[in-house]
Amino acid sequence: MHTQATNRPLLAACLLWAASLVVAVLPAIGAGIPEPYNLVYGIIKLGSATVTSADTKVVVEARRFPTSTAFSSYRMGSRAAAGNYYALQLSVEQKVAGQSISTEASESGTVVYLTVLSDGKVMDQVAYTMGGRGTARQIDFGNVDNDNDGLPDGWEQAYLYGLDSGPEDDPDRDGETNKNEFLLGLNPLVMDARHPADINPADGRLTIQEVSAYYTAWRNGTNKWEQTLANGTKVARGPVPIPVEYVTRATYIWERNEKYTLNAKSASSAPLWWVPETTTGTGSVGDQVASADAESDVDGSLAVLDLPKSRRGAAVSSAKSEKSLMRVITMAPSAFTTGDLVTVTNDVTIFAGLRTYAVEHYPPTGWEVVGISTGGYYDSVYKRVKWGPFFDRQPRQLTYTMKAIKSAKPVDFVGLEGASAYDGIPVAIEGQQSIFILPGEERRLVLQRGAALGSWTLRGQPGRIYELSRSTNLSQWLPVQQVPADSTGTVEFTDDRALTETSGYFMARELP
Repeated sequence: MHTQATNRPLLAACLLWAASLVVAVLPAIGAGIPEPYNLVYGIIKLGSATVTSADTKVVVEARRFPTSTAFSSYRMGSRAAAGNYYALQLSVEQKVAGQSISTEASESGTVVYLTVLSDGKVMDQVAYTMGGRGTARQIDFGNVDNDNDGLPDGWEQAYLYGLDSGPEDDPDRDGETNKNEFLLGLNPLVMDARHPADINPADGRLTIQEVSAYYTAWRNGTNKWEQTLANGTKVARGPVPIPVEYVTRATYIWERNEKYTLNAKSASSAPLWWVPETTTGTGSVGDQVASADAESDVDGSLAVLDLPKSRRGAAVSSAKSEKSLMRVITMAPSAFTTGDLVTVTNDVTIFAGLRTYAVEHYPPTGWEVVGISTGGYYDSVYKRVKWGPFFDRQPRQLTYTMKAIKSAKPVDFVGLEGASAYDGIPVAIEGQQSIFILPGEERRLVLQRGAALGSWTLRGQPGRIYELSRSTNLSQWLPVQQVPADSTGTVEFTDDRALTETSGYFMARELP
């Protein structure tokens, strides 16, 4: 609550006496009859801290209306006699018929708005009724919140003209709630939201430290992204989980020399409405626009092997992203048998002009990721595989290998989903969209004789281990060798005994 304490006679008398001296030596500014100042003074608390004379960034203003310009102000520390108090002198004039009041004075009984600002941001506000000649009144400021909505009443009065708007409302439709607008020092009626990566929103920049923290949170799957502002305040920011478009927009802005603004004319929503203030970059190539010809020679179709035509629509997508500077095509086995390892490849093609890109893929529920290609990360919170952000604008094959950890239903399928973006622009992932599960009894391993005596080959699953056994009577089998399949699933066995024992039976099996 605002505390309107008993006047402190000594402080008030000294400051009012000083005010009277000023009135005596200055000529009247207006046609009214000048009277001694009103003196409003008191202490200021911002949060739990009491403002002192050393806090010169704190100013108390008097305004005609909650959002109008000040007609009188006091900066903390500007008058030694006030000490750690603010001391605001308000000129009073008596209205004379046919004559106007000075713009720097008010009539007794007029309501004005005393407003506390810190570093130019409104922190509190209270209505004050101008007193008669020589009035001195103490008004202490603090974080008053009579409607218990987490927003100081003074801030709501200054910006929202009352206490009706709630903390989760977004009257300016810039994606930032009233609560965040207050914490970030923004105006809730102006579209001025900051990118969630911007830890110090006052400077309008995305530095490398801010961008690094943001894309590290994206990679790790931070499920509550918080900004820690310069004053130590923590502000929860969405969206969560962090979208790939947001992280690439942040890195794009950094590449364009950090400084940015919100421009609703360039895009209707985040993150594309955050635009760099300059077109120059940090050692980047030019931003050419990809032409239609750049994509015309890329075939978007993928063959689905050994599947009925009725299943092909569910398994493959060949829709291209029109005029995109980037293309991502997912490739995977069209079908698998329970127990196999499955490798999924996202083939990234870059056409021209982009700055930074990233890709993420969502393994099916009930599957375990056992390997990721270079530059990839596993987000254990949201169960996603992520690559990037990449700044070198090079094409890549981004792969991961997974295995089912729960029994799969026969003749079922699992979906393959993901997301990708460059410079904040989403790119639809094309290609394989699902993998069909075959019953276990349909599985066959074919062991073939190699080129050299005693050598054998078979086609298995990448990363799985296979065992070659030998028998002379088809009832007793002796293990010969255990070999892991290479990245293509190829297994090469060698049986040295074949040099002396030229007859026998051989069998291969996959180890659990």
